Amino acid sequence: MIRSLFVSLQELNKGARRPSRCRRRGSRPSRHRGRFMGAGIAYVTALAGINVVLIDRDQSAADRGKEHSQKAHDPAGRAWPRHGGGTRRLAGAHHRDRDYDALEDCDMVIEAVFEDRNVKAEAIARTEAVIGDHVVFGSNTSTLAITSLAKLSKRPACFIGVHFFSPVERMLLVEIIVGKATGDAALAAALDYVRAIRRTPIVVNDSRGFYTSRVVGTYLREGHLMLAEGVPAAMIENVARMAGMPVGPPRSTTRSRSICGWKS
Repeated sequence: MIRSLFVSLQELNKGARRPSRCRRRGSRPSRHRGRFMGAGIAYVTALAGINVVLIDRDQSAADRGKEHSQKAHDPAGRAWPRHGGGTRRLAGAHHRDRDYDALEDCDMVIEAVFEDRNVKAEAIARTEAVIGDHVVFGSNTSTLAITSLAKLSKRPACFIGVHFFSPVERMLLVEIIVGKATGDAALAAALDYVRAIRRTPIVVNDSRGFYTSRVVGTYLREGHLMLAEGVPAAMIENVARMAGMPVGPPRSTTRSRSICGWKS
């Protein structure tokens, strides 16, 4: 995070690691999201001026995703203002339940469903049944190999990992995971999207835990060891925040259950 958010930030802003021969996509996507992590992804996307539409298990889950964005935008629970680009898009996002047909016009789709290969396989199959051949499909996963998941896709060259961190509203880093079959166009699209939502991308190869999950594992283990050694839990939490982490070790894990897509 120090290297990416401080030392190398200018290089990243200038397009480091982005394949130069790939055209830049528009910056007005439409995105599908749901609860928890997915709702956070949708929130930061809509706030960047990108239209958002939800696909979730049912309408009640979709409504909870909308409520998450509402609370993230205004913790006091007031209604979204009528003026301001980001707030208008938050309030005007399209909300659906299992209508995968809504993905038909998207240029990019990001799933954030449960970390289960069978659940992701269903999401991939239902999404690819309606999207175009060149639409980039991003998987928000921290544990499943992108190369392996890409084998579930009919278009592995368009398959890439787009790993957000919780809480999405506060975490500036996004991990872009390149699988063995991932093409330059998919990498370029993922990097363009992350820059459009004003986050900092790092590009990593596909390996167990990628990069950040291995680091987070060390972070969590150290917190547990400190607690076992008698360090008060509140002190561990405060020291973690002082070190620059947005949340303490006990709250650094999350579950995600949603699908996201965008179009220019």
